[in-house]
Amino acid sequence: MRKSIGIALVCSSGPLGNLGHLIRWRMNRSSCLPLLCCAVAAPLLFCLPPAALAAHKLIDYQGGVTLQRKQSQGWAPAEPVRRRGLSVVSQDRIEVKNSSQALVRCASSGNRLWTVETGGPFPVSRGCGIDTVLRLAGRAEGRPGGADPRLPFLIEPRATMVQGGPLPVRWNPVAGVSSYQVWLLRQRDQRLLWGRRVENGSSTLLPDSVTLTPGESYLVVVEADNGSSSQLDAGATSQAFRRTTLLEDQTLARQRAALPLQGRDPEATALLQADLLSQAGLYAAAISRLEQQLGQRNATLPVLLELGQLYSRVGLNKLAYQRFLQASALAGSSADPEALVEAQTGSRLALQRIQVPQP
Repeated sequence: MRKSIGIALVCSSGPLGNLGHLIRWRMNRSSCLPLLCCAVAAPLLFCLPPAALAAHKLIDYQGGVTLQRKQSQGWAPAEPVRRRGLSVVSQDRIEVKNSSQALVRCASSGNRLWTVETGGPFPVSRGCGIDTVLRLAGRAEGRPGGADPRLPFLIEPRATMVQGGPLPVRWNPVAGVSSYQVWLLRQRDQRLLWGRRVENGSSTLLPDSVTLTPGESYLVVVEADNGSSSQLDAGATSQAFRRTTLLEDQTLARQRAALPLQGRDPEATALLQADLLSQAGLYAAAISRLEQQLGQRNATLPVLLELGQLYSRVGLNKLAYQRFLQASALAGSSADPEALVEAQTGSRLALQRIQVPQP
């Protein structure tokens, strides 16, 4: 039986004490030590979820491309590639026909992009090196939270890195609530930096007067006029966000400029851009890019699956569940068994996290 340990910080003085606000942490015994180490021993560090082994990804293809999967004994028959975003391992083989193209994002080697040469079949190790990456291992380990409709749980920015510019703040609208108090705090010392009351809405923008220090982590707290708080969300322990450093901004700018976008259709462009943002930890920006694509075009399996995984990663399980359900319906009608398994697994795990008792 899993035990929960409740830790409460009641600030009797300083900005939080003046607000009379109780910030509560909730964790299970297995996660207690890492969270305490993050919050106390290394307060300057931004706590991301436990790193999983990353999988290589066949992120785009055009024309005639076939994939031969490595099995425990030998290889499966080569099958035409019909969907972007397939997870591949080093021993899988890719064949690219004349006038066709395939692009793989390698999990190792700094997440480099490998344009597969015409011909083959070539093992993925030809462009990404030999490693022990497991199939589908790159799928994110989900966080709890983002499910209780009674709470104004944070939607954005949540468990992500952010860059400069206007920063949108969004939360779950609670039925019967007409106003919310929104606060921005510095994570390492809970210093209050900004606050605003929002009437009849569930979003706002940080004003230009609020400067986020590169490399610093922050926390947004939302409290509804009925007393419910975003800090009561099951994922409240891990929803801080961090401002990127100047070096990270420069690196991302170079990687953006190097993306091979010329000649690619809108879906491929969106997936490439979102993948780059996700690899950089800019999950909120990646979600925004894919949701934008979804709003402009018909829903497709690659976009829905990526959105489901991204929502799971940041602990927005209700949204993850919805996107995985959509993907399941599409995969079932398109006879894509691998996508169907991924979508059904994602929806099942998201549903399990939704059904975890709330604090």
